[in-house]
Amino acid sequence: IKDSVSIQSSGRTHPVKIQYEQDLNRDPIEDRITSSLDQLLIETQGHILIFLPGVGEIRRVKHHLQDWSKRIPDNTRLEFHELYGTLSPKKQQLALKRSDHRKIILSTNIAETSITIPGAESVIDTGVARVLNHDTGTGLPRLDLQPISQASAEQRSGRAGRTAPGTCHRLWPQALQNSRRKSDLPEILRGDLSSVILTLAHWGERDITAFPWLTAPPTHAVEHAIRLLQQLKAMDSKGGI
Repeated sequence: IKDSVSIQSSGRTHPVKIQYEQDLNRDPIEDRITSSLDQLLIETQGHILIFLPGVGEIRRVKHHLQDWSKRIPDNTRLEFHELYGTLSPKKQQLALKRSDHRKIILSTNIAETSITIPGAESVIDTGVARVLNHDTGTGLPRLDLQPISQASAEQRSGRAGRTAPGTCHRLWPQALQNSRRKSDLPEILRGDLSSVILTLAHWGERDITAFPWLTAPPTHAVEHAIRLLQQLKAMDSKGGI
């Protein structure tokens, strides 16, 4: 392009110290988190981001931590915040804006990749997430509690190294980390395909198997979605709407 300008921007990462549990701990998650917090509040200075699988766990742990904080010195300088997708924008901003107090932010995986929290220098990772899967037996979506992948664990730990060197406590032994899935399954391999196939039919696509998928869905999932659409009389036997 005439008179075009090339601009190069190099990123910067900060080191993050990863710490694991010595053994598999069966204690309640809130007790394991407070044990980790006791250490991080002494060893680090910035805000602390805690990854939890869902809103129910966030609220339960937050209530527990508020009671726990009454027993530690200088607890008036601690702020507790929730962070998840359906939280109001106003409350999300409270978790993200700069503060003179030390924030403890309890978050779902919304903070894994899409949000940078200024001043967050520590992460406590519970190592689990709720993943939306499609139950072919009932035809309904289902939220399953699953261990996160190695790639997700890496993303989460990186939240502590965005603006300064940080620390990440993983609440599982290192041996379990090595046995985790390398990366997350694409949603097309685990989700309901009926809306996707109906959209393709609207576009005029009649041979689903010939469509150039970036990642091809399982054959049984395609067949199940087509049967469902035909039962609902949303698609005819020739693949048209």
